[in-house]
Amino acid sequence: MARYPRDSERDLELLSNEGTDLVFTPEPSQIFPPGFNPWIDVGALDDNLGGTQRPWHLGGAAIW
Repeated sequence: MARYPRDSERDLELLSNEGTDLVFTPEPSQIFPPGFNPWIDVGALDDNLGGTQRPWHLGGAAIW
């Protein structure tokens, strides 16, 4: 998760421009406990839905 691209300043500006009143922006350490593994075994779905080209993608995307 440390490598996930973040541009909080830009995101908050865009949200403000849309009239957003409140944004919850916790640090990952506040949400995920130490040692948390954000990976889900999607089983046979990796054989379809583009999983053959990017077998690592669905397992990581499934948590979101």
